[in-house]
Amino acid sequence: MGHDIIDNRTRELAPEINAFLADSIRAHFAVGYFFLSGFQAIAARIPHLDGLRLLIGNVTNRQTVEQLVEGYHHLATTQRAVRRQRMASAQAPRMRAETADSIQTTLELMDQTDDAQALVLSLADLIAQGKVQVRVYTRGRLHAKAYIFDFDPARIHAQTGAAIIGSSNLSLGGVTHNTELNVRVFGDGNHAELSCWFNELWDEAEDFDADLMRELRRSWATSQVVTPEGGRPVSPHDIYLKTLYTLVEDRLEGRRTAELLWEAEMPDLADFQRVAVRQAIKILDTYGGVFVSDVVGLGKTFIGTTMLKHYTLYRGARPLVVCPASLVEMWEWFMERYQIDAPVISMGLLSQQGNERMLVDNWRCRDRDLVLVDESQNFRHRDAQRYGALQIFTQTRRTILLTATPRATSAWDIYQQIKLWHPQDTTAIPIAPPNLPEFFNKVEPRSQDLPSRDLQEILNHVLIRRTRRHIRTYYPDAQINGQPLVFPDRQLETITYSIEETYQGAGDAAGESRVYKQLHDLMGQLTYARYALFDYVLPEHQGAVKYQELQRAGVALRGLMRVMLFKRFESSVEAFRQTVNRIRNLQCAFQGGLDRGMVPAGDEATDILYKSDLDDELSLYEALEKA
Repeated sequence: MGHDIIDNRTRELAPEINAFLADSIRAHFAVGYFFLSGFQAIAARIPHLDGLRLLIGNVTNRQTVEQLVEGYHHLATTQRAVRRQRMASAQAPRMRAETADSIQTTLELMDQTDDAQALVLSLADLIAQGKVQVRVYTRGRLHAKAYIFDFDPARIHAQTGAAIIGSSNLSLGGVTHNTELNVRVFGDGNHAELSCWFNELWDEAEDFDADLMRELRRSWATSQVVTPEGGRPVSPHDIYLKTLYTLVEDRLEGRRTAELLWEAEMPDLADFQRVAVRQAIKILDTYGGVFVSDVVGLGKTFIGTTMLKHYTLYRGARPLVVCPASLVEMWEWFMERYQIDAPVISMGLLSQQGNERMLVDNWRCRDRDLVLVDESQNFRHRDAQRYGALQIFTQTRRTILLTATPRATSAWDIYQQIKLWHPQDTTAIPIAPPNLPEFFNKVEPRSQDLPSRDLQEILNHVLIRRTRRHIRTYYPDAQINGQPLVFPDRQLETITYSIEETYQGAGDAAGESRVYKQLHDLMGQLTYARYALFDYVLPEHQGAVKYQELQRAGVALRGLMRVMLFKRFESSVEAFRQTVNRIRNLQCAFQGGLDRGMVPAGDEATDILYKSDLDDELSLYEALEKA
């Protein structure tokens, strides 16, 4: 026996709708929810109609089965999630906006296939042509689901139309779920009454054509790149560029959300220097520390000074500068010139015995909350006293590191400098693994393992570095104080010479130099005793592995010193004389230590021997004894 029941078990809804559409001239659908997967099942029949009016209910904050299925791809899980949700009331304008958001979410979660793109483009064209009109019912929840068809008189003469009434929405679940139940309704009286009911609701609803069209046009399926010819579809390369832009947009020079206060207080910086200041401020605020590592000659001092001025004016910061002894006077001048209240501390002071807690105990330093370290590569040795004296202070303060050579010989040089302001091992810097020692051990393993991470992965987030080539390429019109920034082109010239001929005497044979030979013989007689530390190890300990390594290192080091002396001699007689005097002074200090029963060896002793501010002999040996 025939029947009109549609249960999605023995008879599915989508074929029934398509069969009615084939004989119709117009259609009117009232559904609670509208999703593109449901529309896809009937889309092929729509272009043949004179028009389709689609009345949809608002979805407010509710996640529908369709959204959850597309998001989680597990129907049982989504059904449990839906049962936990409650319908929220909203005013009409907000309902329309939330419905648009729901459409947007559906578009975002669609599989990005050719068929899906064709569906979105087709719907957009139908709306643009006026064949599909969409309204949102905002006066309450639209419980009823009705599919009303106006038959084409040229095809069907006996009836004006028919309808399908039931529980199914125009959605994935509505057209396929086997617990839906619908019924076909025939008869002109029924058709007329249903049409009247639909028209009343239609008149009460809010226009949604523009909102839906906007979401369709903004979707991945219709996105286009503007070109001189009008436009073209988005390509994978466009998406790649968009991804790169999103990753770095907060560091681009065009990003400027507020006027920086230092601009009225500082000299006229070049554009690339202003960019560095903004980028460095962003990094410093995010991670608590930043490397400013432009190559020599690009104005790191001005960049650092400008940052200090900005933080003192805008944040009320109280800065401190730590630098080599040779730069103290320069930094004091900068602080005075730009009226920045910042003590300037020599690195050498941090190495002196008794100054291990100088920065945290001294009244001029302890309340400072921002630290600038110039030539920060000098703090790459964690065992040195000056490192500990600085790290105990900077670990709780924002820190600006100025250095043209952040890495000398090892990636661990970077690690030690980061640890000045980042004492914890776990980190918020986006690296994998998010643990500093583990990450650096993968960058430069201390075992025989091969590297598995790239140092650039962390430098991208905490370091700013530009070369002269970068400035020439991206800032060709850079100016400082109104004057063009010019990097002179180096004119290289190869000079071929013979040191024997250079120092050849009047009585020397061709290709020979008695002066050079005498110097060679004299250098060969030197024992370089200060670099043969193995000879000072007690005999009972000389068999230890670490001292055997010390012996091998001593042999190599003595060879390097011999080569260095020859290179200084090739440079000039005066350079050679200065080096010899320096070595002699160090040797005298070393011998004085031996005479007092100690071997001045190790990092701290070496630092003390090289410190120029320990001029008097008594202070020198007292410091060595404490070391």
